[in-house]
Amino acid sequence: MNAILLCERGDAEAENAVIRTALAILRKRLERPAPPVRRLGDLGDYLSLTLAAETQRVLCAAWLNRRREVLWCGPLFRGDVNWCTTYPRELVREALNHNAAMAVLAISDPADPSRPDDPTVGQFGAMRDALALIGIPVVDSLVITPTKRISLVDMDLMR
Repeated sequence: MNAILLCERGDAEAENAVIRTALAILRKRLERPAPPVRRLGDLGDYLSLTLAAETQRVLCAAWLNRRREVLWCGPLFRGDVNWCTTYPRELVREALNHNAAMAVLAISDPADPSRPDDPTVGQFGAMRDALALIGIPVVDSLVITPTKRISLVDMDLMR
């Protein structure tokens, strides 16, 4: 509670401590053995906290089993402020390596757009298609900006 009061006063060190604690709690929730992810929003919250402060584009994947338990969650590709090159072959290799049954993909966008640009939507589409070839559905694709989380599924940009 004291840390929250310090955060309200603008203490940067206290804010960083609260963020580290929140990330540790969320990471613990996502690690196995863990209950299934009942709401994809919980996973989205973790990815948002992880990626919102990125100053370059970073693509993360969360691999889930059939019961929606998180098998692994972390960064796969890093780029610059404008673009993050992804390799579908490597994405598929990682999915198979973790024995994934489904995936949630997220990319940081430091430019803070109001909606994802066409190249980003196309990039998510290519990754979705690559994973579909081996029977792994992408249950959500997220663009994480410094101020918001945009779900391509919710915007009906991914089918």
